[in-house]
Amino acid sequence: MARGRNVFKLITFGTLWAIVFFVAAMILVAVATSLLNPNDAAAAGQRAGQLLALPVMALSIASAIALTAKGWLPGTRKPEA
Repeated sequence: MARGRNVFKLITFGTLWAIVFFVAAMILVAVATSLLNPNDAAAAGQRAGQLLALPVMALSIASAIALTAKGWLPGTRKPEA
C-alpha cells in the first residue's frame, strides 16, 4: 500500500517556510533601503516596511504553498517508493 504525505507535517513545514521567506525578504528590503538612502535609513526603512510588508507576506505565503505542494522544500518531499 502506498503511503501519502502527512498533511499535518506539510502544513507545519509550509508555515515555517512562509515565515522564513517573509523574514528573509524583509531583511533584504531593509538592507537595500539603508544602502540606497544612507542619510535617513531609519525613516526610509520604516516607509519601505509599511509599503512592502503586505505584498511580501502574500508572495511568501503563495510561494511556500506552491513549493510545499510540489515537494521542493526540505521537509515536504514526497516519500521514496
